Amino acid sequence: MEINLYQLEKQIGSDEFVAALKKIDFDYCEYAVSVLEKTFPNIYKTEYAGQESNYNDFCHIYLTTAKLLMRHFDETGLTAAIGKAVKHLENFSFTQHTALLAFDDNYLKKNLKVKPEKVDSFWKHCEESKAELFKVMAEPGFSLEKTVEFAMRTLTQTDCPEWQYGSKSRWVKVAGAALTAVNIACALGAITGVGAAVAVASAAAGSAGMLL
Repeated sequence: MEINLYQLEKQIGSDEFVAALKKIDFDYCEYAVSVLEKTFPNIYKTEYAGQESNYNDFCHIYLTTAKLLMRHFDETGLTAAIGKAVKHLENFSFTQHTALLAFDDNYLKKNLKVKPEKVDSFWKHCEESKAELFKVMAEPGFSLEKTVEFAMRTLTQTDCPEWQYGSKSRWVKVAGAALTAVNIACALGAITGVGAAVAVASAAAGSAGMLL
């Protein structure tokens, strides 16, 4: 039986999320998100221009910022709260409920300027791999910071489906961190409503990208 974000919110309960969200430094989160958004296009701009040194430096800025922010989420207990809640996503569809994740879909296509067909393939991947993904996220000690570290190590991995690449590097590896971060920032601004559900669904999608 499929569910929507409103039903998901009821299943999760928001007390643990609210407690963790209240520990997050909103200004730092907002700053980090802005760095990720502004750096993302420069990664591919410098890569296409053959500016290898600049490309490497932009990757370093982006992934280091993402790592620091995800560490903050780990330390506040938000990652642990998400890990406990992913079991409720079992009947949530990343493809049938794309409209409910319209902000995420639009963010990837408009803000990060990822080609629409590649984003559509990403949602399909999230749906197909969700059982394995949720199992990993539910394990004790799951860390978003370590997820970014894995993304850093596999950014230029070859032999992956074409849709995962911006060019030689895999956009899903870097966009996953931004997707997680921007939705948690939004949840901070709207702790009630579907804030917890959006945070869980988006963190799962972001992790799907980073763990590919």
